Amino acid sequence: MKLLVENRTFWIVLSVLLTIGLLWLALEITDLAVVSSVFEKMGVSWVLAASAFYVCTIALRASRFSVLLEGRFLRNFFRLFGIVCIHQFYNHLLPARLGELSFPLLLKKRFGIEVSRSTGILVVARFFDAVSLALVVLFAAGWYLASLGRTDQEGSDLVLVISLPIVFGVLVGLGMYVALRVDLSFMIPSSRYPKLRKMGQKLDSFVTRTREAVVRYSSFGKGLAVFMLSVGIWVLLSVFFYLFFWKTDVALSFSEVILGSSLSHITQFLPVNTFGSFGTLEAGWTLGFKLIGIDLSTALGIGIAMHVLALAVLAALAGGFALARVVRGSGSGD
Repeated sequence: MKLLVENRTFWIVLSVLLTIGLLWLALEITDLAVVSSVFEKMGVSWVLAASAFYVCTIALRASRFSVLLEGRFLRNFFRLFGIVCIHQFYNHLLPARLGELSFPLLLKKRFGIEVSRSTGILVVARFFDAVSLALVVLFAAGWYLASLGRTDQEGSDLVLVISLPIVFGVLVGLGMYVALRVDLSFMIPSSRYPKLRKMGQKLDSFVTRTREAVVRYSSFGKGLAVFMLSVGIWVLLSVFFYLFFWKTDVALSFSEVILGSSLSHITQFLPVNTFGSFGTLEAGWTLGFKLIGIDLSTALGIGIAMHVLALAVLAALAGGFALARVVRGSGSGD
């Protein structure tokens, strides 16, 4: 346990340093006037439209969890939607992937669902995130190359650079999925010390229950539904991104937006995440669109504007649901 805490502290400290360094670099490169001009060009109506697309991605995430929870929340989807909003907000806000802990803890606190079960559900969701993102990006890569109408070495290099990390992410996801399906109890040594043995038994029990949840929630029919919802999430996110480029008169096709934004998704899978995801997301975003051919300052300015809007939507939704719960609790005398 002490080692786990120390490791977590190391990642948090590293995340703080990365946040400071990347924010400083972003402010050095970016003209803040570019960020404000993005919102000016979009106007209130298109900012609201983009926000609506982003809210739809959250609704699809909630639908995906509803499927994995075997339809338990179909009659009370709004409550699950609120949990996913809070989970997504923490996931973006907290460093070192600490936000992932909020989902199983919220389900445990509000609905009494075992942490091992909800962790298994989260593992399955992340696995399908990786697989569906890889297929969406590879489809966009083929679409992009076909639109060139000829063999283009520069285009091929671009697709290779963007596709390799995606494939790597899928392999990591597959490794995680397979590891949870294999009996890992042999990795926990027996010990003469009661406390250490008890901790090892608890860990073994947790891994076993999580593995059982993964197996339970990865049947073909359920997996197909979760896969289709995951694809929908990435497509709607790409539409959300596309609106920023379209309304700021940056000539990019939809396939180019998918390709350019793919590296920003990869940075979100990394265990080292900064506060508010500021810096890590923009780094992947800017690199991806720089490879597409977009000016560095323009790509970064649009990326920051997009990120600010996404965080604002999540903060409004998560804050609204948290406030509603407090008001409902005080009204019932809790």
